[in-house]
Amino acid sequence: LEDEDEETELLSQLQEYDQKLHTLRQQIDEIEENIRKMQLMKEQVKARESTVIEIQSNREEFVTLVDQRENQVNTLTELHSSVSEEMNVAESLLSELETIEAKIDDIHSSLAALSSSSSSSALDSPEACDSSESLLRFEIEKGVQKVEKLRSSMK
Repeated sequence: LEDEDEETELLSQLQEYDQKLHTLRQQIDEIEENIRKMQLMKEQVKARESTVIEIQSNREEFVTLVDQRENQVNTLTELHSSVSEEMNVAESLLSELETIEAKIDDIHSSLAALSSSSSSSALDSPEACDSSESLLRFEIEKGVQKVEKLRSSMK
């Protein structure tokens, strides 16, 4: 009987230890699961940190690109202003050229009228012809100089 009691006692202790072992295994499983969760959260935090760093880098690139675009816009605005000024100068020179061409046409007309005139006058004298020819040459030379000035300023 004593053996039986002792055996029962030992079985009872064995069941108790088995129960404690089972509880410890469950606790170990829970701890391991918590460790896995913590590692996963740690990886997520690292991924977020990496994303934040990438976003900051992209922001810096964007700011740099915006600055470059602003500089390009400023340069284009300056170029537009410069081109507008050059166009005004060109229009002015073209107007001057048209005036010179009109004067040359007037001189040609006057010369044609003088040479077709059948009446004899002081213009038939060599001095008058020289004077008209000199005037014509002077006006033509002046016109050529202004045209050359116009061409050089348009380059």
